[in-house]
Amino acid sequence: MAVIDGNIMAINPGEETKMQMFIWNNIFFSLGFDVKDHYKEVGGDSAAFAAPCNDLQGVRAYSSVDVDGLYTLGTVVIDYRGYRVTAQSIIPGILEREQEQSVVYGSVDFGKTVVSHEKYMDLLNKAGQHLKILPH
Repeated sequence: MAVIDGNIMAINPGEETKMQMFIWNNIFFSLGFDVKDHYKEVGGDSAAFAAPCNDLQGVRAYSSVDVDGLYTLGTVVIDYRGYRVTAQSIIPGILEREQEQSVVYGSVDFGKTVVSHEKYMDLLNKAGQHLKILPH
């Protein structure tokens, strides 16, 4: 509520309102808008509004298989006053880009750089067996 009501300072206050992100009590908050035209071809803001619920289902699925050593972010999706807000625990190291990369699988720069790690691939394969997902 504090994010939508404007009671928390954005971490990027110079950006357009729909592009702003917030951190409060070590929780990262983002809004459900198509901020960089990632969803332009599939519905823009409407698709970006739907995407957080799909992300949440993915977090739930991986969390449900309970693979030892595989961790998911604490994630919730909140609808408040017509806004969709995703609240997540902060990925270790994501705010300190100059430090050694702590994200071992995926991308933190919208796919420009994608990293992978053998140990993590093993964990994903174990989870994938439970979820009936093939490596791709």
